Amino acid sequence: MRTLVIVLGLAVMGCGHAKGDKFDEILDQLGKFKTEMCACKDAACAQKVSEARRDFKSTMRDRLDKGAKPTDAQDKQGKTIESELQACRKALMPADGAGSAAAPE
Repeated sequence: MRTLVIVLGLAVMGCGHAKGDKFDEILDQLGKFKTEMCACKDAACAQKVSEARRDFKSTMRDRLDKGAKPTDAQDKQGKTIESELQACRKALMPADGAGSAAAPE
């Protein structure tokens, strides 16, 4: 849950309204990460995707304009993608919650 709040917070803090804007780029990339995560068959794969996603978030922070906001539709789409990504990640965690895929981002 904390990861979801962080990702959405970053997206909300730094995205514009124009069509084809940077937030659309974020949504496209989040969608790719979700596809990769949901294709994973083990925790090691999930960890690799999580690390790539973390690196992407860090580079996007530098490219985003301060104070810009996503549209309501972009915000809703981002929340949906993030929720689906996290569900796939959670499915790969060991039953006891231990392991590298269980570590918060």
